[in-house]
Amino acid sequence: MKKITILFSVYTMLILSACSSLHKPPQQTYNISNGVLSLCVYKTEKGIAEVISIGENSYRFTFYPGDDIFFIDKELAGIYGKVKIGDELKAVKKIMINGDKRQDCPALEFHLIH
Repeated sequence: MKKITILFSVYTMLILSACSSLHKPPQQTYNISNGVLSLCVYKTEKGIAEVISIGENSYRFTFYPGDDIFFIDKELAGIYGKVKIGDELKAVKKIMINGDKRQDCPALEFHLIH
């Protein structure tokens, strides 16, 4: 009888511990010192963006150096049909370098220079 009681207790504890692990972790908090939120800090890398496809609403580019693929909305690109597949444009890749991860700061940004 003692073995059944011990087994039942262990089984109950396992179920309770499994249920407690289903809770989501708390949202990420930001380090605010003296009431100031740290800024998004980026490193800038100049390069070339090659047009690899033209969609209905966006252009698809490959950024060199690095072979990164990115999309830019046609309205935001500001080139209005002046490019074709294979054309190369000057571009800038911005890489986030600040230590704390922020949800409102994208890790990579691409900008065309024209």
